[in-house]
Amino acid sequence: MEESIYNLIPREEKPAPKSKRYVSQFADTARQEYKARQGKCATMGPQNATTKDAGCFTKKGTGKGGGNYQRAAPQGRDQTRHIKPHVPKASDKPVMGHLSNKDFLKENAIKTITSKPVKPKATMVDHPAGKGPKIALENSGLVPKFCKKKGYGTTPKYITKRKEEEHRAHEEYEQYIHSVQKQGAYYECGSIQIIACETTDAQVPTSEREELLRGLKSNWEQLHKEYQGLSVIADTAPKRQRRNDMETRLAQLEADIARIERHTTIIVSN
Repeated sequence: MEESIYNLIPREEKPAPKSKRYVSQFADTARQEYKARQGKCATMGPQNATTKDAGCFTKKGTGKGGGNYQRAAPQGRDQTRHIKPHVPKASDKPVMGHLSNKDFLKENAIKTITSKPVKPKATMVDHPAGKGPKIALENSGLVPKFCKKKGYGTTPKYITKRKEEEHRAHEEYEQYIHSVQKQGAYYECGSIQIIACETTDAQVPTSEREELLRGLKSNWEQLHKEYQGLSVIADTAPKRQRRNDMETRLAQLEADIARIERHTTIIVSN
């Protein structure tokens, strides 16, 4: 659009033409069918309804159901139970002349003498001043119940069975060691070489075995003390390497100690 002075003149805006409203071609047919189905007074009742006088209201006993009716009992409740006797009338006279030879004073005295005294329940107060709430002593945990059971102090069956299995396994292992000694086999225990042979020329005495155990354990304690002194965070490569070396040495010492403690006979090869 080119610029022109005539464009500054206000013009009358013409509204956009509207499209034709949609009308169904079956509208007249539907309207006729609706009127044909609609009967007279179908919604609001008869047009000329007769009204009654306001004074002729329904009174008690004149309705269709009758005036006297009995209230139905609620379901699920037995009406024959818990029926109290009727209240005596003012004209009713009590039964006269009913005498009894019962000595109530004597009977009460005998009952009181022969009755056992009621023992108070054992309670405890978990408060230093004794002003707190009372708790039953039996449920407080202060009454020794477990030690009064029949099986108290006896070793459970599963522990006895486990000890027997361990003893049997130890005997079988000792028999295996003796058979290996006859064959002349040997094996290594970390840095210690343990030999099983028929001759006992190089057998380690018991005192040296115990001294060896004490030395290994002291080395383990010293190394474990140094391991405990390491920093918690290993943020550098040397720290991680030192920690891994110590863990490897500790594991090797623990394996050697366990191996020597398990074998009573140690023979060192030349």
